[in-house]
Amino acid sequence: MKKQTEPILSDDPAAIKKQFMALFDRVNKGNCPDRDALPLRTMMRAHPELKLWRGVPGPGATAIAYLLQMKIAGAAVTEVWRERVDDLLIQFGYESASIVEQMLIQHIILCWLQLTFIELPYAQVLKGGEVSLAQGAQLDRRVTLAQKRFTRATDALTRTRAMLAAARYANERADAAAAERAHRTGPRALRA
Repeated sequence: MKKQTEPILSDDPAAIKKQFMALFDRVNKGNCPDRDALPLRTMMRAHPELKLWRGVPGPGATAIAYLLQMKIAGAAVTEVWRERVDDLLIQFGYESASIVEQMLIQHIILCWLQLTFIELPYAQVLKGGEVSLAQGAQLDRRVTLAQKRFTRATDALTRTRAMLAAARYANERADAAAAERAHRTGPRALRA
């Protein structure tokens, strides 16, 4: 049986990327059989230099978009939070961050959104909503766990950035020492 593949329309990288995204959007709707995704795999393997997969949001960005799409706090608040998420990405330096830092930044934002969504019903309980003691305790546990996840995520980014800064400093010091050694040994080597 012959495998179905999408014909490549052009050798132009921009055209290939556009075709890939159109195919992705078409295949990603609903429950498609695995065989329908084969052309995506074929295109990615035929053009590894284009890294076509980078045009598709990763798991962190997808989860954030999904939470916002659910409009748990209402449509207006969700739109404001979309802008806030974009602002947080800028404040955390997402574009210039390493891949590990980018994943941690997305995780922090995801934890922040989850904590916020868990805090909403908890605030209603504190306001005087009618809940049983067991329901109140369950909400309290959910808030506490969400707060711990958020705190761990921010701590992980802080530790990662500290380790990266220490590594950069150590590399700079090693390079400076090597340059100093080369400077000291260079002229003497010529005299001998």
